[in-house]
Amino acid sequence: MNKKFLSVLLSLVLIITVVIQPTGATDSTNTDNEYNFELIQKDENIVKVKATRDNGDELYATMDKNTSEVTMEAVEKQQQNLFSILGVTESVNETTLYTVDIETLDGPIVDATLTNVDTGQAMKISENVDRVSAQLPLLVPVVQWGGSALLAWLASHALSITIAGITAYVITDLAADIKRNKQYNYWPAWIRKNDIYVGGEAFPNDRAAFNWINEKNSGEYNVFARTLSKADQAAKSVTGLSKYNSEHQGAEGHYPHYHPLEPDRVTQFKNHAWFMNGT
Repeated sequence: MNKKFLSVLLSLVLIITVVIQPTGATDSTNTDNEYNFELIQKDENIVKVKATRDNGDELYATMDKNTSEVTMEAVEKQQQNLFSILGVTESVNETTLYTVDIETLDGPIVDATLTNVDTGQAMKISENVDRVSAQLPLLVPVVQWGGSALLAWLASHALSITIAGITAYVITDLAADIKRNKQYNYWPAWIRKNDIYVGGEAFPNDRAAFNWINEKNSGEYNVFARTLSKADQAAKSVTGLSKYNSEHQGAEGHYPHYHPLEPDRVTQFKNHAWFMNGT
């Protein structure tokens, strides 16, 4: 095979490879249609979802609700070229496994580090990373194309959020465990869309919980207590004063709670110390 013929053949391969690739920009609008999301599995232990790109690439994300561990798997289709079209070579899918270390997974806010299991190479993704250029967007790895959007969709199905590395689940998923627990008294907690999310791991001791609710006057530093008396104790750890609040008690997603009080005995802090009804 002479050099001139080889040059022409390679040029033809490049032209066909580019022409057969779909074009158009993608962005992170987090719509189901854009990423072709699919719920693969959902039970009390595992939640698994999938996104499919127009060219057939697949991206899976799985959460183990017992450990809060998240993993991802990218299945990327080999782009067709002249050799595969003519049957000279076979198209082989490339599968890559990732461990996922999540710092924040809170609605559309995503901040995570993915590590390639085989190579150890780490990649940071956020809510903006999957916004790619209109120029050859399919050359962007599938894990970057839809990674943050799929993680957000996974969390929505797992009824979970992750803040500062702490994974929390909607209270209805953990209520039975909290009632049975006799070893720990407090869990970190947040409000999202009128639901209370409780950290899967309890504070190791009461002092750690008190330090948390004392962090700042903020609705982001709340605790869920095992009993009414423990909730009152946590609220009083801030200034020595607390206020009981039973507003919306009995309504779905609402639990009785205490607020720390300012020394004026009138102004309440934004922090909550919720507790289980009937304790």
